[in-house]
Amino acid sequence: MDDKIEDFFISTRVQRDHNFPEMLSLLVTANYGEETDEPDCVGGHLIASLITTLTGYPDEDHFGLFDSQSGHAVDAYEILTNEKQQAQIRQLVGQHVQREDPEAYLLISDIKVKPECRGNRLALRLMREAVNIFGYFDTLTILRAHPTTNDDVTIDEVRKLTDYYLTDPYLQFKELDREHYAGWLVTRDREPYFIENYGDECYYSKT
Repeated sequence: MDDKIEDFFISTRVQRDHNFPEMLSLLVTANYGEETDEPDCVGGHLIASLITTLTGYPDEDHFGLFDSQSGHAVDAYEILTNEKQQAQIRQLVGQHVQREDPEAYLLISDIKVKPECRGNRLALRLMREAVNIFGYFDTLTILRAHPTTNDDVTIDEVRKLTDYYLTDPYLQFKELDREHYAGWLVTRDREPYFIENYGDECYYSKT
């Protein structure tokens, strides 16, 4: 059995970037009980970008796409353009040849869940929604597990959140480098999932 979601309404808004048509912006929200635009009813949200290259890993021509987002996105760019890290990612996701490199990158940049909504695995549910819509076929999902509860985050807090994200059986995140790139996770080619109801419980299925 997986996490219950019947108390939340999950919705995703997608917008194409005006300056970079090859990039989409995603906002995934979890509202209490039903669809609403009231801020007080939002239990959590996720912000992500889908960057399409169609030519494998990003190069200098794609820097502007990442730089237009945030410092976090630039950090992801530095990882994705590093040949050593590219080889590490290929190994982690079970890729054997360079011609199978991803052609799109789902960068999850921010996840927040209200304190009163924690304990429902809601952060994982938000990530599943983003990955289910855009994280399959030739797409690599990348993010950094980083707590947002305070400014002075310790390495132990980063590792605790990292280990939590690694528990999800659908996302199947892989840790890039626990020592040198703490919190950075990748996953690729996740198959879409579907929700199946059995009585009062919800389960996730790939069929």
